[in-house]
Amino acid sequence: MSTPLIEEFAVGRYIQLVDASASDEDAADAIRRLFASARPFEDGTPRFLAHGIVLVLTDALGAVIDVHPALRPGERERPKTVREIRRLSRFVVVEGIDGSGMTTLINAMLAALGPEARLLRCNRDTEVGRAARNLTVADAPPYAVQAAMIADKFLLDVEIRGVREAGGTCLVDRWTYSAMAYNPPLRKWLAAPYAQLDVPSHVLLIDVPVETALARLCDRGKAEAYENRARLAEARRWYLEESRRGRWTLLDGTRPAAEVLTKAMAAIGG
Repeated sequence: MSTPLIEEFAVGRYIQLVDASASDEDAADAIRRLFASARPFEDGTPRFLAHGIVLVLTDALGAVIDVHPALRPGERERPKTVREIRRLSRFVVVEGIDGSGMTTLINAMLAALGPEARLLRCNRDTEVGRAARNLTVADAPPYAVQAAMIADKFLLDVEIRGVREAGGTCLVDRWTYSAMAYNPPLRKWLAAPYAQLDVPSHVLLIDVPVETALARLCDRGKAEAYENRARLAEARRWYLEESRRGRWTLLDGTRPAAEVLTKAMAAIGG
C-alpha cells in the first residue's frame, strides 16, 4: 500500500505502516487517536507516534481521509493563558527501584493532595499498558515489551497534558526513567520517542540499598522478570546518576514513611 499522501505524511518519517487484516473501522479509529495526540516540533512540522509503534492499516485510508480531510498537523500555537496555566500545574513523577516504597509514598501523597490530584500509572491504566505488563511477566523479547510501553506512555501523555492545561496536579507512578533504568541496551533506542513526551515539573526519586529492596520484595512474595539483584543494582546506579544531572529530589526510602512524605510534599510545593 503506497500513495503520495502516505509517503508525504508517514512512511519513514512519522508512522511505521504495515498491511494487516484490520477492519476499516479499527484502522480509522487508530488514526483518529494518532492525530488526537499529534504535536508539532519546534520548527512546526508534525509529530506523530513512531519509533517501534506500528499503526495497522488496510485499505481504510479513504474512510480516514473522510474523517480528517486535511490530515491535522498537530497543535497550533497555544494561547498565552494556556501556557501560563501550565506553569501553575504540577506533573510529579515518583521513581525508584522495585521495593523502594513508591506505592506507599504515592498513596500518602494522594491523601495529602486531596481530590485535585490525578493519579496515572504506567503499564496499568491503559489496555496497551496492561498488555506490556503481561509481556514482561511472560519474558517476551525486550523490544516487543518496550514498544508496548512506549505506546502506553504516549496515551498517558495525552491525559497528562489535559490535566496540566487545566492547571491541575498529575501524579505519575513511574515515567520514562524506569524504562531507561531497567534496559541499558535499549537506552539509545528509547531516547528518541521519549524525547517527544511532556517533561515533569518534579521528579521524586526514592533511594534504598539493593539489599533493602530485595528484602522487601521477598517479604511480599513478589518475583517478576526485572526483580533480581543485578538489574536492581544497575537500575539504582542509573537512577542516582540521572538524579544528579536532572536535579531531581532524592528521598531516603529507609526513613520512616511520614518523614519521606514530608520531604516529598515540600519538594513539590505542598
